Amino acid sequence: MPLDTFTQQPIERTTAQGVLHVGALVQNTPVTPRQLVLRGPSEATAELDLVSNDGAAAPLSFEDAAHNVRVPHYGDAALLRAAWRGLNHGFDVRRVELGSARQSDLSDTTEAEVSEDVIDALTEGGAEGARDLLRTAYGALSIDGVRFYSPETRSIILRRNGVIFGATEDALWLFIHRVLEERDNS
Repeated sequence: MPLDTFTQQPIERTTAQGVLHVGALVQNTPVTPRQLVLRGPSEATAELDLVSNDGAAAPLSFEDAAHNVRVPHYGDAALLRAAWRGLNHGFDVRRVELGSARQSDLSDTTEAEVSEDVIDALTEGGAEGARDLLRTAYGALSIDGVRFYSPETRSIILRRNGVIFGATEDALWLFIHRVLEERDNS
C-alpha cells in the first residue's frame, strides 16, 4: 500500500465502491520548511516570495514592515480556497489537517474521517461548501493545513500563516504559480 511521504501512513480513501488506494512517493523525500511572504506596499501589488526557514522560526518573525514584507495569514477560508484552486489546477487534495482548541477532542481516526468529509464537501460544493460543512457539523475544529499531491510536484503541504513544505523549490514555485497566485477567476 502506498505511504504518505511526510507521515509514512497508508494513503487510502473510502468510496461507495470500496477502498481506493492512491499513489504516493515510495521513498522518503527530504523536506525543508519554507515560509511564504508578501513583498510590496499594498495587498493589490504584493508578490509572493519563498524564504528558507531551516531554523523553523515562527512565521511572524519574517514580517518586516519597514521593507513592506508581511506573512500571508492563511486561515480556514484561505486554505479552503487554496484547496479548491488546487483541485482545479491538477492537484489532488490528500488530507485536510485539522486542529481544535482542545487537541484531545481530535483522535487520529476522527481527524481522518473529518478530513474525508471536508474533501468530499470541497469536491461537491467548492470552498464555500467545505466551509459550510465545517461550521455546521464541526464548529469546534479549524483547518491547520492542506496536503496536496501532483505527479509534477509530489507532496506539498500548505499550513496556516504561509508555512509550506515540498521536496524541491521548483515544485513549490510550480504550486505557488498554479494555486496561490490569483491570476484567473477559478
